[in-house]
Amino acid sequence: LNARGWVPQDRERVYIVGFREDLAAAGALAAFEWPTPPGGGAVRKVLEARGSAEAKRCELSESQWAAVQRSASWGSSGAGFRFVDLDGVAQTLTASYKASYANLAQLVSPADAGLERPRFF
Repeated sequence: LNARGWVPQDRERVYIVGFREDLAAAGALAAFEWPTPPGGGAVRKVLEARGSAEAKRCELSESQWAAVQRSASWGSSGAGFRFVDLDGVAQTLTASYKASYANLAQLVSPADAGLERPRFF
């Protein structure tokens, strides 16, 4: 399943569904259906308001922004890879999202955030 059906994030996962023999024999296996995703929407719908105090707290510091611009991923792909499309879905957020921001984190562009520098989600 891909989480994009529920949240604005591209996050593919494998789920294994099993049934006890007695429940399978009673029809649980035949009755099982994967959930129908309601639609995850767009990143824009889950972010704090543009220019708000909450959004400002997510803004990269000058040193963080400099580290992003020095990264190999910025050098090879720049804004096209690193800035999220607010009307689309985000890439998978890693557990070390803020720790690995310089090379991996997808960010909200300064123009979209209404800030001087990009911001974290």
